[in-house]
Amino acid sequence: MPEGNVFLLDVEPSRGRVRIVDFGGGRYGFQDPDAVHLYQRPDGSVFTVQNPFVGNMFATQRVTYEPDLGHLADSLGNRVPIGALRMPGGGSVVDYKTVQAVWQPLGVDPRSFTPGANQEIVERVVFQDAQGRMMTLNLSYGEGEKYDRSKTAEKWRYFASKAAGEDEDPGEGKRKETRELQKQVVIREFLVKTIRPRAATVTGG
Repeated sequence: MPEGNVFLLDVEPSRGRVRIVDFGGGRYGFQDPDAVHLYQRPDGSVFTVQNPFVGNMFATQRVTYEPDLGHLADSLGNRVPIGALRMPGGGSVVDYKTVQAVWQPLGVDPRSFTPGANQEIVERVVFQDAQGRMMTLNLSYGEGEKYDRSKTAEKWRYFASKAAGEDEDPGEGKRKETRELQKQVVIREFLVKTIRPRAATVTGG
């Protein structure tokens, strides 16, 4: 959506579904097959957007694993490659009232990257639960802070255990080992989140 347009209302609300779009060359996008949004341009004219695109960080929650088909699928039953759930190479931008959150894949070892004052390293993990639903966990290491796995290990285990169906207090000797919980992981990737004014120019990575 071009910058400067203002969202007005949902002509048709989302039903929580998603449809994959194959752009070719290993590039994918996701659309909401139901929603219709009304926007206003800076000149005051009004227009509608049907089936708006949905960022893959949000679309992931609407993708499920279909055991009868043996693969991930969108709401219409179309196959979804695992790679389609990853952050696109060009990144993603989320607009707020006065700022933008710019998400970019981190192409280096997170231990070697030092984020700026307005940046943070985010470890994005997508788990699959017993019902085939996707659960996304974003582990932040703090603005301007370096990667430190010890800060998030407990939270990772909690969500992995939840995806695996483990009781919150399984009892002594009954907790699943980390290598078992790793089986619930569909995707693990590192991103850099940058907060900047909305007027700033955003370039892809």
